Amino acid sequence: LAIIMMSCVSIPEIALPTVVPTFDSSSLKPQITTQDSSNWTWNEVPAPILDPRPQNNPQLIIGLDGKLHLFWDTLGSDKAFIYHTYFQDGFWSEPVPVSLTLGKSKLYKSPVIGSDGTIHLLWYNELKLGGPYRLIYAQFDGTSWSSESEVYISEKGLNIQGELFVDSQSLIHAIVKAPTGINPDFFYLTKKHSQLGSF
Repeated sequence: LAIIMMSCVSIPEIALPTVVPTFDSSSLKPQITTQDSSNWTWNEVPAPILDPRPQNNPQLIIGLDGKLHLFWDTLGSDKAFIYHTYFQDGFWSEPVPVSLTLGKSKLYKSPVIGSDGTIHLLWYNELKLGGPYRLIYAQFDGTSWSSESEVYISEKGLNIQGELFVDSQSLIHAIVKAPTGINPDFFYLTKKHSQLGSF
């Protein structure tokens, strides 16, 4: 009589993949496709004539009085100023230079607006080929531009950058990035209220 002996082999449990519940997204479709624009008003503005032609992207801001203000820099070195025009009563004003700055000026950052509606502008300027390089400031009171003033000047600061900020007390600060070697220096200047148009 032959006796067959079978050994029990333990088989590890195989974890079955967790069933992912299906989600019916059809209920979201009406919410996604419905556009609620009841709180927005569509306004069309005629395109301004940018003359002279801009080099970098124009900067558009809205003043506290609701006016659109457009700023841009220009190609080349001849009349390479920062230009300004604003939209009022359905028309764009005649573009005018912010200042007849010597050298070549470039606008890389948008202007800022103070609590009183004054527009503050900071731009880059290469006084002549090879330097010096400057950051120039001026402000617009709604009627005319102030005289320009130097915020920063460097003989080797080809890549200097600057940006304006307004704090909670309506003080204007110029944040400056100045390359002085491998690591750039960062610092800021604060505009003094007693000195109109200067830092």
